[in-house]
Amino acid sequence: MVDVALLPPAIAVQRAPHGFFKIHGETVQRVVPELRVVIGRTVDPVDRPGFVGLGTCNKLSREHAVIMWHPDRQEWALTVLSKNGAWVNRMTHKQGDVIPLKHRTPIRMGTVRFFFMLPQDP
Repeated sequence: MVDVALLPPAIAVQRAPHGFFKIHGETVQRVVPELRVVIGRTVDPVDRPGFVGLGTCNKLSREHAVIMWHPDRQEWALTVLSKNGAWVNRMTHKQGDVIPLKHRTPIRMGTVRFFFMLPQDP
């Protein structure tokens, strides 16, 4: 688990009590309590810590991408790990690309579509 005291105040406030961000789509909805999470093809029936399974689509790699907080840039970003690439903000991205994420960023990997969602102020 992350020591919230070590985070910038804006990010620490986002964390409690609902997690840092949410992956929200028709087939996947997951609140993420980590600053780094790998997303990809579901292999195990239960997600392990630091991993979100998107389903069994054969166009998804087991480790398709990683979403993480970049403290040096003060932003969330998705890094494409798969040679199959990903669609982010309606643009295609190839393996190795790092794409900044904002609230409601649309993402597609294989046939799975979802949004990157940040917590909203009350």
